[in-house]
Amino acid sequence: LFVFLFYFCFTDVLFKFSLPLPYCNALNSSLSFIILIMDTSNGQDNDTSNYNEEDSLDPRIQLELEKLNSSTDNINKLEIELDEANTTFRMLMAEASRRLKVRARKLGSCIDKARPFYEALNMSKQAQQQCQIAAVKYQRANEIHQAAKETVALAEARFLSKQHEWKFDSAWQEMLNNAILKVFFMK
Repeated sequence: LFVFLFYFCFTDVLFKFSLPLPYCNALNSSLSFIILIMDTSNGQDNDTSNYNEEDSLDPRIQLELEKLNSSTDNINKLEIELDEANTTFRMLMAEASRRLKVRARKLGSCIDKARPFYEALNMSKQAQQQCQIAAVKYQRANEIHQAAKETVALAEARFLSKQHEWKFDSAWQEMLNNAILKVFFMK
């Protein structure tokens, strides 16, 4: 009963403090090992009233208890470090908030007067980026349009040079159709 209550309380502590996984695993395996040994030790009853102080602990239990104690010490040290870090963080945050409020009171009207300029500056940067993107797209479309026009001109020249032969090459005709579509859509 004692081991069960101890295990229940200890696992509650593990979940409450969300300890790093290596510590949780070490503590959990130690507790499981202790419970297993106590359940199987010499067929004795687990009732603490039957425990004789003269009986010595199994060396395996002693070893696991030492591991458990060292892990608990590590947990306590980490909790102290966490508390110190949280305290430092709160102090720094309070100081930064105080400084920000002082500067806002001191420069409040200046900030309100300068805000439209910086908003306009931000909008001009966005417009410039959009303009650059549009310029790249236009240049790409213009190159495709010029290449398609050259292809159409080449196909027409070939067709006119062999006008007496009314023979259509299907590959040339497909290429001409694609080029005409590109010229039409890129205008």
